[in-house]
Order: sequence, then C-alpha cells, then structure tokens
Amino acid sequence: MRRLLIALLLILLFSPSAQAETYRITGKATFADRSPVMLDYVYVQCIPGDFACYQFRGAQSITDTYGYYSIVIDLTEEEDELDILLNLRGENFT
Repeated sequence: MRRLLIALLLILLFSPSAQAETYRITGKATFADRSPVMLDYVYVQCIPGDFACYQFRGAQSITDTYGYYSIVIDLTEEEDELDILLNLRGENFT
C-alpha cells in the first residue's frame, strides 16, 4: 500500500500540468472627435489561418457610457505569442 502511494505521488509530482493565465484586455473606444463610443460591442477577431486564435473568436464586451471595455480570456504558455485583433463597428485594431 505504501509503495502504491509513493508511486502515485511521484507520478503526480512529475506529470506536466497545463495552466492558463487570465489576460484582461481593456481600453477606451472613441470617435475621431474624442467622444466615447457608447454601448457598442467589441469582438475578438482572428487573422485568417491563425488556428490557435479561433477558440477566442467571438469573445465580446460592450462599451460603457464612457467608451470603456474589458475582455477577459485565458491563455496557455503555447498561446503566449498570439496576435489578437479586436473589432468595433467593422474596424479591426490590436
């Protein structure tokens, strides 16, 4: 019994674990005259062919009355260099 417990603990200790980090993307959306974009959706878009990004496509947030938005996504280490585009009113930005 003791050997089984030790073997199980060693397996758990040396097994790789995938941990995701939470990223918060925040910003303020304004028009050219610096007035806020109120109550409009900001979406996550992907560069065509960037398959690692597709799981985040469609994540969204709505701007508040001052134009501020916040999108929260979870990324693993492999996705650390991921390029994410945001879309607001048909315009893409990073």
